Amino acid sequence: MGDHFDTTIVTPVDDDPRLGVTDLFAFPKPGDPDTSVLILCVSPEEPKAGMGFHPEGVYQINVDLDGDAVTDLAYSVTFSPADGGMQTATVRRATGEPARSREASGEVVVEGAPVSMGPDPAISESGPYRFFAGIRSDPFFADYDGFVNDMQFTGADYFAGKNVLGIVLEVPNTDLGSGAVGIWARANVHKGQETLQVDRIGGPGTNIGFNQGEDMQAYNLLEPTEDVDHAFDKFVSVLVQRSGYSEEEAKGIVGQILPDLLHYDHAQPAGFPNGRRLEDDVIDGAVALFSQGQITSDKTGPHDDYLTDLPYLGPPN
Repeated sequence: MGDHFDTTIVTPVDDDPRLGVTDLFAFPKPGDPDTSVLILCVSPEEPKAGMGFHPEGVYQINVDLDGDAVTDLAYSVTFSPADGGMQTATVRRATGEPARSREASGEVVVEGAPVSMGPDPAISESGPYRFFAGIRSDPFFADYDGFVNDMQFTGADYFAGKNVLGIVLEVPNTDLGSGAVGIWARANVHKGQETLQVDRIGGPGTNIGFNQGEDMQAYNLLEPTEDVDHAFDKFVSVLVQRSGYSEEEAKGIVGQILPDLLHYDHAQPAGFPNGRRLEDDVIDGAVALFSQGQITSDKTGPHDDYLTDLPYLGPPN
């Protein structure tokens, strides 16, 4: 599943779904070859009225610009406490060493942006950046019950009619350079004197596809630079034992999955595995992978409420 069901089970520091990452998307802005759209969705449980985003959270979209899995660029979003249901957001952009911090650092590129907790989206603009944050329709689609029932799919979309909290940022492609980049996102939270990583996502469904229970918690606390050392052998074993791949085949597949990043080149045709659009059917690919092509679809398809402009995510249900 996107990344919906790992944090509600294993969040180590706060039983708060607002810190749970659900999905990450990256795609060119329709009709604008100079701009890309980055979307981070959180809150795998239905967002509660008036709560908004976690005021002690630091929501980050991180970019590796040179292929070494180390973050070179980070957009960090923080939120004011919800006051009578009203909340504002600040977006910072950091490069180099400051970009690797779990704290929000770098220059402020959007400030005082209103959070939309109703159906009407508030769009903020600042220089080359456009921004939205608020409650929206969950864009993800999958037959989750069929997936956990030994891939006995009925086409029942578990996520239809549900909502998430969405963070949407339009960025100039000059930020992303030329060629392929690796994108990952995480939710951090301030706890006492520390800022702790709670959840993360790169490629869709990697954690829940390969891990269970405490392994999901441990995986959530890693950064992409740690993935190969900590998860490569485990992922190979899963493909060998669960799906019947040879060890050599499994190593080749896992070598493409880890480090766990969403790969994106804004100059190339859009669509997963080059970035990820809202309508991309990533679950069909996962089903085919784990079944060695014996099953090719979970029988669900994209939702019909996606928008062609910011915030791209459909209105809340």
